[in-house]
Amino acid sequence: MKEELFNKSDMKTPITLQQAECEDAVMQKIADRRDHGRKKYGQTMERKDLTRRQWLEHAQEEAMDFAVYLERCIREEALREVCDDAGDASCENAKAGNFFPVFETCKCSAEGSRNSECI
Repeated sequence: MKEELFNKSDMKTPITLQQAECEDAVMQKIADRRDHGRKKYGQTMERKDLTRRQWLEHAQEEAMDFAVYLERCIREEALREVCDDAGDASCENAKAGNFFPVFETCKCSAEGSRNSECI
C-alpha cells in the first residue's frame, strides 16, 4: 500500500515524490519496496528460513546486479561525452540511449579528451 507524502509545513498538502526531500523520497521507495516484497513473496525480511550465508549470497547477487547497472550507465555517459558533437547517425543513436551497437565504434583518446569521430 503506497503511503502519501505531505508538505512538512502543514502536513496536509499532498506532494509528489519529485517534490519530496531526498530522504523522504528514499524512505517512500523503501516502504514501497517492502510492500512489493511482502505481496510478491508473502513474507518479511524477518523470515527464518535462510542461513546467514544465504543472506550474504543474496546480498552479493544484488551487489553484482548493481555493478552491472553502474557499468551500463557509465558506458552510456562515456558515449554521450564522446559523441556529443557528432552528427553521425550512430552517435545520434548513442545520444538517444541506443548505445550498445556503437559502443566500440566511438573512441576516446588515452588522455580522455573528447573525440567526436564515430566509425
